[in-house]
Amino acid sequence: MAVKIIHNQSGYTMFELLISLAIIVIISSIVVIQIQVRDVDKVRITTEELASNLRQVRNLATSRIADASSEFPIGGYGINFNNDEDSPDRYSYLIFGDVDGNGGYTSGVDSIIDQINYRDQDKLMIVPSHAIDSSSFTIIFKNEHQIISNISPDPMSLVYSLDVRYLGTPQKAIVQIYDKNLDGYTWGSINVSYESN
Repeated sequence: MAVKIIHNQSGYTMFELLISLAIIVIISSIVVIQIQVRDVDKVRITTEELASNLRQVRNLATSRIADASSEFPIGGYGINFNNDEDSPDRYSYLIFGDVDGNGGYTSGVDSIIDQINYRDQDKLMIVPSHAIDSSSFTIIFKNEHQIISNISPDPMSLVYSLDVRYLGTPQKAIVQIYDKNLDGYTWGSINVSYESN
C-alpha cells in the first residue's frame, strides 16, 4: 500500500509576490499621475479666470461703463490683490471701481464689483512676475491707454505680468497684462502662457 504524503503549503510563492508588487506599483503610478494632472488643471483654470477678469476690467474702463452709482469711476476700474498673511481676504482678489481716483483700492469708498476667492487657498499663489514685495498690489485700467499699477515691469521688455503658481507643481502660468513703449504708450493686451520648471 502506497502512502500519500500531503505537504501543507502555507505562504506565497516568489512569483505571486512579484505579481502583487507589480500590480501595486502600476495602480500607485496611475494615482500619482492623476493627482499631478489635477494640479496642472487647477493652474490653467485659475489662470484663465484671472485673464478673463482682467479683460473684463479693461473692457469696463475702455467702454466707460458706469458703476453701481450710475457714474463712471474717476479712477477707472481695477483689480486689487491682497496676499498679506494677516488679512482675512488673503486668498482672494477684488474687482472694483476706483471712485476716489487715488490709484488704488480704498475700502468703504470704492465700489466692489466682485470678489474672487482662490481655489485650494493654501497652495495657490498669484504674484507679480517682477516684484520684491508682493503682499498687496493693484492694477487699474483708467482708459484704453492709461494703466496705473504698483507692480514693476520686466526691466528689459517693459512687460507687466503676473505669475500663477500652484505649490508642489512644476507648472506655472504667466499672465501678461500690458506693456509700455519707450514713449510711454500703453498696450493693454492680456495674454497667457504656461511654463514648466
